Formats: sequence, structure tokens, C-alpha cells
Amino acid sequence: KLWHWRSTAKGIKTGTTTNNYGYFSITIPADTATFQISYIGYQTIDTQIQTCLINNNSRLTK
Repeated sequence: KLWHWRSTAKGIKTGTTTNNYGYFSITIPADTATFQISYIGYQTIDTQIQTCLINNNSRLTK
């Protein structure tokens, strides 16, 4: 589990970090299609946002 990794919506000047349990929340415009997850020392992930994203188990790799 990675704590405090950064999450942003591409093209949007807002972001968030996870809490101590790895959970996060972010509010973005409905027309935003790509979400970016990053952590120092790991590759950045670009993932497509789905209409209702309940659980996305993306994993960062070194």
C-alpha cells in the first residue's frame, strides 16, 4: 500500500493525496476523461474515468 500518492485529472488544476489508508476523493468536471496517479519513484498511470468508478485497483510500478 502506498500512502499519500498524488491523484489529478489531466487538464484540471486540482488534485488530491491519499489518506493513511490509501483512500482519496476528488471532484472533477463530468467531461474529464483521463485521470493520472503518481508517486515519487514510480511510473505515472493514466487511466480512463468511467461513469461510476467504485473501485479501481490500479498498481504503480517502480
